[in-house]
Amino acid sequence: MQQRSESGSVNGAVSERYTDRLWTILAGRYGHKLTSAFGDTPPPEWYQNLEGLTPEQWKRGIEKLNDSTEAWPPSAPEFKGWCLGDTQGWEHSRIEAANRDKVLALPEKTSDEIRAAGIAMMKEALI
Repeated sequence: MQQRSESGSVNGAVSERYTDRLWTILAGRYGHKLTSAFGDTPPPEWYQNLEGLTPEQWKRGIEKLNDSTEAWPPSAPEFKGWCLGDTQGWEHSRIEAANRDKVLALPEKTSDEIRAAGIAMMKEALI
């Protein structure tokens, strides 16, 4: 019998069983890549990160795992993101943030003087 909170999330021992089952799936798929990165059994932070997910969220995460073409196993926060519907992954988010920072750093309009200085710097760098 599953123990659930009022929010529908899986509690305690059931959540641990879900995490242990996930570890078996990950070990079968990633083998040494998983154990070399995280160990033979789930580290405590995996249990902590994944506690409180609903069965539907677990299912979403497993489906994303099955569809994944990643060569390395996900981290606990990445898998939790999959469970919660984050389909982008941390790499995409990091690149997106870096690009956003670059765009914010650009001046709204470029004057002829700024443009000429930029061209001069590029020419100097090429020489």
